[in-house]
Amino acid sequence: MLYIIHGDDDQKSGEKFSALVRSLMATKNNATLFRVDDENFDQAKFEELVFGQTLFDKKYIVACRRILENKIASQFVEEQTESIANSPHIFIFYEKTIPAGLLKKMDKQAEKVQAFSDSERKKPAAFNIFSLGDCLGTRDRKKLWLAFAEALHYGIE
Repeated sequence: MLYIIHGDDDQKSGEKFSALVRSLMATKNNATLFRVDDENFDQAKFEELVFGQTLFDKKYIVACRRILENKIASQFVEEQTESIANSPHIFIFYEKTIPAGLLKKMDKQAEKVQAFSDSERKKPAAFNIFSLGDCLGTRDRKKLWLAFAEALHYGIE
C-alpha cells in the first residue's frame, strides 16, 4: 500500500503526514513503525523493508520523509515503485518536490496522493505606492499616517 503526500506547504503537508502515521498506528496496533529519511536511507535496509517481513508482525508501516532528495533513494524508488505499491506493508512518502516522471509513475500505483501547495503565500504583497500621494493630496492626516505605516510594513523606505 502506497500513500504520497507532497507539496511546498510544509505545515499542511507535515501535519497530514503525522496525522496519517498516527491514525495508521492506532488502527494497526500490532504494526511496527519504521522511519526513513534522506540521511539514514540505506538501500539494502529499504529493500528489506519492501520485500521482507518481521518474525511476529505480518505488516509494518514505513514512514519515508523526504528520501527522494537522496539520488540513490530516488533511483531505487523509481525502479521499485510497483514492488513498493504491491508490498503487503504500508509505505507513506512525504516529499516537498517529486520529479514529474516519478510522480506520474507513483500516482498510478498509489492508494492515495495528496498535494499541498503554498499558493496563498506566494502572492506578492500588494501595496499601492500612489496611495501616499492620494492621501497627501486630500490632506487627510489619519489616512496618510496609516498608508505610511503600511508602506513601512511592506519594506518601502
